[in-house]
Parts: sequence; structure tokens; C-alpha cells
Amino acid sequence: MKLKKDPASPGNAGFPIRSIMYAAVILSITVSGCVFFWFYTVEDAYISFRYAENFAAGEGLVYNPGERVEGYTNFLWVILLGFGSMLSELPGAAKQLGFVFALGSLALLLTWKEQDIHRRPVGPMAAFLLSVSPGFHLWSVAGLETSLFVFLLVAAVRIDLGSRKPVRFVSGVLFGLATLTRPEGLLFFLLYMIPQMTDLRSSPRRILSYFAGFGLVVIPHQLFRLAYYGSWVPNTFWVKGRRFQGGGWAYFTRYAAMTGCIGFIIAVSGLWTSNRKRYLSALLLPATGYLAYVYHIGGDWMPMGRFLVPFQPFLALSAAIVLADYHRAARRIGIPVVLILSALIAMTSVNFDLLRFKPSHYLDVLAWEYPHYRDWKEVGLWFHENADPGDVMSTGLGGIIPYYSRLVNIDRGGLNDKEIAHIIYHARSKVLEQRLIDRIILERNPDYILAEPASFFILRDIPESFEPDPSWTIVNNPLFRQRYVERTVVIDGRYFTFYQRIRAKEF
Repeated sequence: MKLKKDPASPGNAGFPIRSIMYAAVILSITVSGCVFFWFYTVEDAYISFRYAENFAAGEGLVYNPGERVEGYTNFLWVILLGFGSMLSELPGAAKQLGFVFALGSLALLLTWKEQDIHRRPVGPMAAFLLSVSPGFHLWSVAGLETSLFVFLLVAAVRIDLGSRKPVRFVSGVLFGLATLTRPEGLLFFLLYMIPQMTDLRSSPRRILSYFAGFGLVVIPHQLFRLAYYGSWVPNTFWVKGRRFQGGGWAYFTRYAAMTGCIGFIIAVSGLWTSNRKRYLSALLLPATGYLAYVYHIGGDWMPMGRFLVPFQPFLALSAAIVLADYHRAARRIGIPVVLILSALIAMTSVNFDLLRFKPSHYLDVLAWEYPHYRDWKEVGLWFHENADPGDVMSTGLGGIIPYYSRLVNIDRGGLNDKEIAHIIYHARSKVLEQRLIDRIILERNPDYILAEPASFFILRDIPESFEPDPSWTIVNNPLFRQRYVERTVVIDGRYFTFYQRIRAKEF
């Protein structure tokens, strides 16, 4: 009597029903999550949009035409957005690209192949653990490069560990492209290479294949950076390196629930219990090393754990491999329980953190930010319509307002200004930093200076409510009072106050 073949087995040419069911569930979860967060575009993304549109317009990779400052850390993403902006308007094009790369990452995980456990659903389990993360959904469509970075990292490992015929040179190329997308790609690559280099079965030729592919991409870009911007590191290095130090542990605890953290315990346990320790080390060493880096820099200000998203595919794969190693009886009960529990913790984390057992209010934060971003857009469009194209503004909000105004902007935050960035990096105190930045702005004599308000509220319902931040001491500078006059205009029925150079265009 002939035995029936498993419809999902490699030897069956029939319809892979089980694989389609896995894909349908994961696709439904991901699409629903991304659609839910589609409304949100983070303010910093508009800096990349400005570089991309200047690039597409032939002005070069610049924030202000004629000023070569590398105020971004996502070269490859900016280039893709530049071409994407020729086909579709930003930020829509950025959201569409991000969504495509998110689906690409899940597809790579779904089709993961392993020589020793290919009959077990390692890929679908890993894809499911990633797909239930609200942070993964948000940062796939928030306008920044996160989903491209994740896709390239997963592809680099997939073509090496998750393929029956590894192509190590291509893996190195993909790690190189990831480094052009985020500087942390270099860290992932070096940590990934440690298990390869310590493996006695690895020949020098095999190791060189990785580095040759990586260098083929990274070295030309580094030479371009030095020739074009005159620096070995992005300008953002001088600003962001000091902003969030000391916040690492708080960053982890705040966003741990949406990362699949239960899988971390399972994955680490596999280093002692699994017979695939080298395989797991190749996944967990880059992941945990990256976590140490995030802890060191303290994360960032952006909501829902952007810096933890690249860690999640490695965690999901490691956990899935360890789960697949369990005894058959344990798999029947334990695996569904772990998957359901992980999904429950992750998907509810937007409103309630089951790990800390307290409300999380992330949706409230996004809902609070959104109208302010909309107001900033209105301000930027107002300047675009009313100011002269050659006018110069100064604002600490370097994204939305400058993007929509299309004016030259002195970025008080320093991301797109070399001189201000070095002041932020070297200043011994916040007071000294503010004083030096104020002096530079006055020396450059912009046409409009946007106040540093005491809150996000730039547009106000009544004109009398305007009050600049007390730490913004430039308003007390005699030279400022001689050159600038306070102006209030009405935008969409509300009041907006800024400072205008006395000889600038009258509105």
C-alpha cells in the first residue's frame, strides 16, 4: 500500500495548501497593521524627502542647494526615494516602498530553507513572530528606511544560512547595501562574521568572499562621501551621538512587549539545548550585539521602538529554530501556545503592556503628534506661497516645515548644518550650546526665524497665547531686537507667530 505524501512536502508537486495558509494569515496581519498606521509619517522622514527631491531635481544630494552637508544616515533609501519621487509624490512613495520591503522580508522568512530541518515550519513561524509586531507595522510605513534595512539584513542571512547553496559573495554585497541604508549594517556584518571566522571548516577563500562583496559596495560609497561631503562620517554623527545616552534600559523596557521578547528567552536557551549552536550563534550574536549598541546610544525619541525592529527577524528565526527542535509531543502543544502568547503580548502592546502590566498609550502619542505635524505642513505651505524663493529661514524643526516651504533653512538642530553640529557635539553645557547657536544664526542674518515654542503648538486659537521657550535666549539679544520684528499671521483660521528681518519682504 502506498503512503500518501504530505501536500506541503518537498517531494510533492501538488498544490502547497499549508504554505498558502501560512502566507495568507501572515499577509492579513501585516496588511491590517500597516493600513492601520498608514496615517503616520514621522517628522524626520521629511529630511530624507528633501534630500531625495533635490537629488531628483539635479541639485545633488543636498539639504540646501549649494551646501554639501550629509544630514542623513540612509544613503540608499534617499537614492531610492529620489527615483520614486519621479513616479509618485512623497511621502506616498516612501510608504509604498516601505510596505513592499516589509512584505519582502516576510517572504524571505516564509521561504526559509534549512538542510537539516526543512520539513518543519521554521520559516512560517519566524514570519509570524515578526508579522505580529506593531513596531514592524509602523516603521514599515512611517517614511524612514527601517523596512529596507530589515529586508537587506534578512536577505544577506537568507542567502547564506537559509539557502541550500550559499552565495557568500552576494551575502557580503547585501550586508554592504544594508550599511549604505543604515550605519549599523557594518556592526551586523562584523558580528555575523565572527562565527564564520571561528568555524574550523571555513577556509580563507570563503571568508574573503564575504569581505569582497561587502567592500565592493561600501568602499566606493565611503570614497564618494569623502570626496562629496569632505568627511569620513555623516554630519548626524556629531548631533545624535550625544542626544540619548543613558536611556538604553528605559528604551528596552518601554518597547520590549512588541518585539517578541518571549522568543528571546527561547532562542537563548537553544544555545545550551539545541544541536545547532553554531547556526544559532550566527543569528543571535549580531542581534545581541546590536542590542548592546542600542543600549549604548540610548535609543531615540521616535515612538514604538524603531531601533528594535532590525533585531526582531533574527530573534524570530532563532526562536523558531529552537521551537522546531522540540520533541514532537511538545511541539503539538508548546509551539501553538508560544506563538499565540507572543502574538497576544505584541499586538496588545499598543494599548496595554502585558509585561509591565500598565497602559502604554502609544496610539494616544501618535494621535497627539499627528495634528501638530499637520499644522507644521500648513506653516511650510504658507511660507512657500508667501515668501520669495531666495529667502532664508531658521528653525529647529528640520523636516516638515522646510520640506513644504522649499526655502533655504538654517537647521538649528544641526543635522543639516556642519557648524551647528560641531557646536552641539563639543559644547560643555546646554546653555553654552544655545548661546553659540544663537550667535551663528544672527551672523547669517536669515529672513525669518521661527520661534522655539514652549510646546508643539505652533498654530494657536488666540494671538495672545504665543510665548517662546524661556531657554530660547536669542529674543533677549540686542542685535536680534534691532534686526527682527515679531509678526503674527492667520493660517487656516488660526494664528502663527514668527520673527521677520526688518528689511525682509512685507506680508
